[in-house]
Amino acid sequence: LTEQEIHEKGLIIVIQWLQQHGFTAESYACSITKDVALTFMNELEENLSAKTFNNYIGFYRSLFNWMISKGYCSQNPFTDVKKKAKRLTKKKRRILSDDELSALFTYLQTENEAYLAACLICYSCFIRPKELCLLKCRDIDLRKQVIHVNQDIAKNDNDSYRTIPDDLIPVLSRIDLSHPDWFVF
Repeated sequence: LTEQEIHEKGLIIVIQWLQQHGFTAESYACSITKDVALTFMNELEENLSAKTFNNYIGFYRSLFNWMISKGYCSQNPFTDVKKKAKRLTKKKRRILSDDELSALFTYLQTENEAYLAACLICYSCFIRPKELCLLKCRDIDLRKQVIHVNQDIAKNDNDSYRTIPDDLIPVLSRIDLSHPDWFVF
């Protein structure tokens, strides 16, 4: 999730929870006490990973700090809510065997070639998933075998051109790139 999505989702979640627990649109921000905040976060904790839970705490603390600065309330009820401990064990990753990769490749060729193209662009051209989502058809030039990553979508804010390997050209040639202003995926 982007920071904006966390904020939007965080507001929706707290508003829905407050409505379900008897708060109305006319309720004052100061009516959200430390106990209310703890109850809310305890219920929320059941459905969230540690990272997301901690992001929400950070968001709600910031929200109430802003409310304090605007005079809507005098205390931040989320100050004493403890963050979850981060994961103690490392993620376990496994490299796919040659047979598994071959089976996956064959399956995607027949069932979902657009997803195969997206995966190969990320893998072969070093394009980040977020950059991939924002690529337009005009950014892919099959004749020159390059993909243009505009500075507006690049993580490092720099324009760049990524070379398309020969093996990827046949897969990309089956994607409709005839509408320059459309997103590729």
